[in-house]
Amino acid sequence: INDKVDNMNWQGSLTCTGEGIQKVRETFKSGTRQYAKRMLVILTDADPTPLSKCHGGPFWKDEVREASYLDAIQILAVGVGSEIHEDTLSGMGNPWPHKHPENVLPVDGYETLVTKVRATSTLVCQETGGNLTLLPTPGHLTP
Repeated sequence: INDKVDNMNWQGSLTCTGEGIQKVRETFKSGTRQYAKRMLVILTDADPTPLSKCHGGPFWKDEVREASYLDAIQILAVGVGSEIHEDTLSGMGNPWPHKHPENVLPVDGYETLVTKVRATSTLVCQETGGNLTLLPTPGHLTP
């Protein structure tokens, strides 16, 4: 996880969040062990592209609700940037009616993201019983 975040690039295009969550749900259904703990980390500015521009794809709220309740996927929502839409970010990590404020991590930029990813990696590993190998924090990240 740490290596992927350290090397990610901003694509600067549409963010059809519902389609992304739908793809993860499909992957979990076809490619995971039956009793494995399922977790999804959403990295977002919490400003999803309007549904009308997403090729008629699914609405992110519906996908979050179904992922959480039908598929038993724990969702961590990480909002990056200074203009995060807090209500949207909270809706991604806190699907109604259950509230999990620990599943919502707003960060103000990429350097802070690296720190939060390390904290999130630790949480994921603790929850799933996996091992974590921390990598050194890069000196400079560019979006």
